[in-house]
Amino acid sequence: MKKKQKNNYLNLMLILMGVMLLTLASSNIYKNSLENKINSSYISKYVANIQANEIKNASVEFSPDTFIYVSYTGDERIYNLEVKLRKILRENDLIDNFIFMDATDLMDEDNYLTTLNKSLSLKEKEIKKLPGIIYYKDNEIIDLIDSYNNLIDSGDFTQLLEKYEIVN
Repeated sequence: MKKKQKNNYLNLMLILMGVMLLTLASSNIYKNSLENKINSSYISKYVANIQANEIKNASVEFSPDTFIYVSYTGDERIYNLEVKLRKILRENDLIDNFIFMDATDLMDEDNYLTTLNKSLSLKEKEIKKLPGIIYYKDNEIIDLIDSYNNLIDSGDFTQLLEKYEIVN
């Protein structure tokens, strides 16, 4: 009888250790997948992408109303913003008018905003804090919104669209 009881305790210990190991493994997998999701841009999968050094050549091919979204990865709030921006773009049929510029690598440099503003030919209005959205009309910079006061949100983008009567 005692041998059977010892086997039962041993089986229970093995089951508990197995459950603990499975819990730890699934927790690590979940954290890694969440981190990978945040470290890649959501919106870049759905819109055109451009590098800062390509902007002058690409501006010739811009549609009459073009928006350049300049941002970086690694922030959950920005990832959530991109999800909402895509919804607005899809609802208003503006996917082809929206371009994503990833500035994550530029942020390692000193004075990266100066370099970025220079490459985007921003003079009167400049991006002071990322993310930002620049509105081009007929290859001229008309307006921009950035996160200087607070992180831009989908409402800021909607206001920009309404301000220039791109949507009703």
